[in-house]
Amino acid sequence: MVFDLGTDFSCATDLDWRLSLVSGREGLAQASARRLGTRAGGLFYDTDYGYDLSNMSGRALVSKQAAAARAEQELLKDERLDDANVALDTDPDTGALKPTVKLTDGAGPFEFTLPIGDVTTQLLLGT
Repeated sequence: MVFDLGTDFSCATDLDWRLSLVSGREGLAQASARRLGTRAGGLFYDTDYGYDLSNMSGRALVSKQAAAARAEQELLKDERLDDANVALDTDPDTGALKPTVKLTDGAGPFEFTLPIGDVTTQLLLGT
């Protein structure tokens, strides 16, 4: 069964200058990455959107479990998702936060890793 997850502009890290479109799970993963890369209240038209994990890179977290739970709550605001699980690891060499996100949509589970650095956020989509 095919689930329509919608179509949006591609912008995992920034708006694609060609205004390329993305759909399906890639679009859902990009939307989820944007949610976790946007400061809470950072959108003037939706103050309930966002939880910026990149602000945590290089910082000691009081509780990785609490941050992961907050990220999961943020992701589940997207009605296309049935479940979200976030695991937060820290790269021992760089100290960069490396969230692994497992999402479940109408077609089942899928996973992506969101390496967060000082300059850029990169999306790697896996199955």
